[in-house]
Amino acid sequence: MRVAVIGTGFGRRVVAPTYRATEGCEVVEVVTARDDDAVRVAISRSDVDLVSVHSPPYLHAAHVRAALASGKAVLCDKPFALDAREAAALEAEAAQAGVVALCNFEFRYAPARVRLREIVRDGVLGRVEHVQWIHVSSGSRVPMRPWGWLFDRSLGGGWIGAWASHAVDQLRHGLSTEHSAPRLTLFGSEAVVDVVNDERIVTRRSNGEREKVDIGAGEASDRHFEPMRRFAAVVRDAVHSGEIPAGAPTFSDGRACDAVLDRLRAEPFATDVASD
Repeated sequence: MRVAVIGTGFGRRVVAPTYRATEGCEVVEVVTARDDDAVRVAISRSDVDLVSVHSPPYLHAAHVRAALASGKAVLCDKPFALDAREAAALEAEAAQAGVVALCNFEFRYAPARVRLREIVRDGVLGRVEHVQWIHVSSGSRVPMRPWGWLFDRSLGGGWIGAWASHAVDQLRHGLSTEHSAPRLTLFGSEAVVDVVNDERIVTRRSNGEREKVDIGAGEASDRHFEPMRRFAAVVRDAVHSGEIPAGAPTFSDGRACDAVLDRLRAEPFATDVASD
């Protein structure tokens, strides 16, 4: 699978190296999202199978549409679009184009979150009754730029766009059927499950039994690399076969997530002031 990566931030730092390290993948070009000519040339290359869009969210629609117009498979980062209406339009256009179209919710493939979904679907928790999520973060890289789309809600950033999109997808996908480390706690009718820092899972059952599973932190310095590595193989196989496997995040998932983000940004739920 030959890939053109759009975006020289996360795209160059995490995504391109991950594709290069994935068997059967080749990165043919990495271009800045802000050079329209470079983007157009990269997308139109005859040797490109997949356009991997990791531009700022306010540019996603233009870049996705250019990829669809060229008949290329496309992977678009999150948040998928600026709002649910734009997301729905992109979803419909991708369906009409008939190409593989995926959304980059790579943390679906983090080992701890894969195991958590299995616990939920196996019925260990019983009925999920409450979810508590604690997350402490200062950003995904050091040093951060002093200003940019990531800190501007109108451009698709802010805390809701940048982080809550992953949280919403985890809740939708996983639950369907430094005061502390990041912690996701699920309270069920039969058990409570703690996922600590995506490295340890502790299950406490109503009968007093306790099970602890250590996933490990992995060797990569950036926590995106391991789930992105696993997802890259899924993307490769989908592009080769033309079939999207069950559980792979699609534009439909991106649209559903954006609908939730729209609600979070609306009164009385808006809590994004600190990021504006």
